[in-house]
Amino acid sequence: MKYFLLLLFVLGCTYEVPKKRVIKRNRIVCEKNTISERANFILNCIKNANPKSDEEPEDWIEICKKMAETIYCNKKLIDVTYYKFSSSDYWREQ
Repeated sequence: MKYFLLLLFVLGCTYEVPKKRVIKRNRIVCEKNTISERANFILNCIKNANPKSDEEPEDWIEICKKMAETIYCNKKLIDVTYYKFSSSDYWREQ
């Protein structure tokens, strides 16, 4: 009986190494020298947003950030690593 429990414990506590795959994806990549330009754009964008619109101010932060990235950053083909763990049925980007 104790050997059965020991075997059950050993098999139940093994760690399975995640499966990994690397896929090339287009991603927006921002250079460090555009940080201040993007920050100024975001602040001006939020300041000039229509305060009477239905959008909340915190919604504009994300909208302005995406606009700044579109203007000042480049889309590049990069390697993206995905991991699949045994306990999940989906791949997670790391």
